[in-house]
Parts: sequence; structure tokens; C-alpha cells
Amino acid sequence: MFNNMNDIQVSSLNVRGLADDTKRREVFYWLRAQDSDVCLLQETHSTVSKEKIWRAQWGGEVIFSHGESNARGVCMLFKNSCNFQIHSTVVDSNGRYIIIDVTLYDKRLTLVNLYGPNTDSPDFYIEVFDQIESFPNDHRIIAGDFNLVLDISKDKQGGRDTTNFRAAETVKTYMEDTDLADVWRNLHPSKRIYTWHRRNPSYLACRLDFFLCSFGMSNLVTAASIGPSLRSDHSIVKLRISLIENKRGPGYWKL
Repeated sequence: MFNNMNDIQVSSLNVRGLADDTKRREVFYWLRAQDSDVCLLQETHSTVSKEKIWRAQWGGEVIFSHGESNARGVCMLFKNSCNFQIHSTVVDSNGRYIIIDVTLYDKRLTLVNLYGPNTDSPDFYIEVFDQIESFPNDHRIIAGDFNLVLDISKDKQGGRDTTNFRAAETVKTYMEDTDLADVWRNLHPSKRIYTWHRRNPSYLACRLDFFLCSFGMSNLVTAASIGPSLRSDHSIVKLRISLIENKRGPGYWKL
């Protein structure tokens, strides 16, 4: 259970479409109950015309990358009480990723929310990584629905023994080159828990949703979990990080 008052929580979830007003209200209410400071959502199906409505219903800042009303789209939701300052933003015009240079509480970092293609598309990841490299921060958090698995033996059950192999190799090479860690896997090295399931026509389960953190950020991670979601076939992934420095008290004098 997350209970450190000096930690913040970042969550990632493929919501499988929020164009429907009733579903969006229900999911936003449920997300607020998860007590996350930042929520990274994929497959949102958002549109420019509904931005004001989404912000009002969420009750805090929302950054959008729009797809279509029935496809793609990602967004970042910031809790109203979250202490953050955004310095610059890159928003994909196809609704696939958002990259921001942000100071979150006491730490400046690059935060990425992505929704990977469900085809073997290494060029997509090359484009995202090139954009990330244009930001000045050494601290990085990259999260979302990657639509690939990093370890077939642990992160997939059923189906073929490959899942977007070339894209996965591109991601793993970038991880090695830049010291990125799959933090959930590091904390749970032998567990087989999946974030997406399909039962028909045959059972298939994959861990498609995860967080990649730079070396400095990985050292600040205190917990990572995969849990049930609301009205989606994906699980929510939560990361707890010690970004808030302990405030110094008035102290005392002692002989």
C-alpha cells in the first residue's frame, strides 16, 4: 500500500475511449479515487471541440494529443493540488504521444505519455526517442501502452512467440543506450502479471503497459503496481516516486 506522504503517484492507463460523456465522467471519478498526482491516458478518442468539457469534468489541467473521436489520442491529467510547472511541450499531431519538460514538485524531468501502434513500427519509437533527446533533462519517465512486450518469456502468455519484434528491439536498444529501466520488472523480477487480456478467439495476455525510468529516477521509485481498471481491457499501472524533499523543521539546540 502506498502511504509515504513524501511520495507522489503517477498512473498510466489505456482507457479504450472516453468520447462517451457518461463513461468519461465515471472514469474521471474513478481516477480521482486512485489518488494519483498525474494520470497518463491512452486511446482517449478526444477532440479539440471537447477540450473545455474534459478539463471541467476532470477539475485540473489536461494536456491533449488528439486522434479522432473513435481512434487514438493521449492526454496527461494533473491533479488540481499537484505542484508542477511545464517548461515546454511536444504534442504529436496523430494522437500518439505527448512529451513535456516539467518541474514536478522538486524535480525537473522529461515526462512522456505514448500509445504505440499495434503494428511492428520501429520508426515510431525512433521518432519519439529523437524528440526526447531534444530535451535537456537527464531525468526521464516514459510510460504508456507500448503495444509490445520486452520479455516474451515473462510478459506474454498465449499467441505467437513474438510481439512487434523490431519495435521491441528498438525500445530495448534505447533502454541500454540511455540507462532506462523497466521499473515494475525490476521490483518484481519473477512475477507474471499482465496488463491486457483477450479471451476470444483464444486466450492471450501481455504486459503492454509499463514505465521506463532513467537511472536517477529509478532510484527514487518506492513502489510499482498493476491493478484492475474501470471499463477497459487494460490494467492501470501505478508508480510511486519520492520527488518531494523532506522539509527542514526549526531544529533545536543541544549541549
